[in-house]
Amino acid sequence: MYQSAGFELVSSIARCMEKPLIQHEIKRKAIKLDLAYTYDPNDEVEDLFELIHKAKTQFPSINAVSCGAIKSTYQKKRLEHVCERLNLDILTYLWDRDEKEILQGMINDGVEAILVKIASYGLKKEHVGKSIKEMYEYLKMINEKYGLNICGEGGEYETATLDCPLFKHKIIIEDYEIIQHTDDLVSPVFLFKPLKWKLEKK
Repeated sequence: MYQSAGFELVSSIARCMEKPLIQHEIKRKAIKLDLAYTYDPNDEVEDLFELIHKAKTQFPSINAVSCGAIKSTYQKKRLEHVCERLNLDILTYLWDRDEKEILQGMINDGVEAILVKIASYGLKKEHVGKSIKEMYEYLKMINEKYGLNICGEGGEYETATLDCPLFKHKIIIEDYEIIQHTDDLVSPVFLFKPLKWKLEKK
């Protein structure tokens, strides 16, 4: 359910948007693996419930949650379950839209997001840390050649946003390292670990 690659930047992303950050430790693991979710107190979905409940308690005017899922019914169903229990609407503006158009639209709108994890055939160590703009044509090519989801919906890659129209500041990476997480011969997993960065006023 959750992305951990690039977590070091989360508090800085909140500062870039000048929005409060509410955090919650993930204590559970995925127990219910069917597409439809039914309540289980030991499932990781309940960590999400506790986090959103905390946010709603702190900010009672909250009435909806934005969901970035495009094709993942697994994720969408779980967020729907949580929102229904908390009497919140779920906003799924990207759901089932053309993924090439979504990615191209993000680039056109000035979203600067870099790959912080790769885990798919066709993606290599040298792609880690590159922006979606730099990677677009290559991602389109391996989507057509190998069937890779161009938006990474299947976990093929994950990104972190350094700048976008919502940001009042942008993140400048000053130092980083690339870590090999697995040495699979077909699709080794590499991670981008930021070591030093700063915020620059826009």
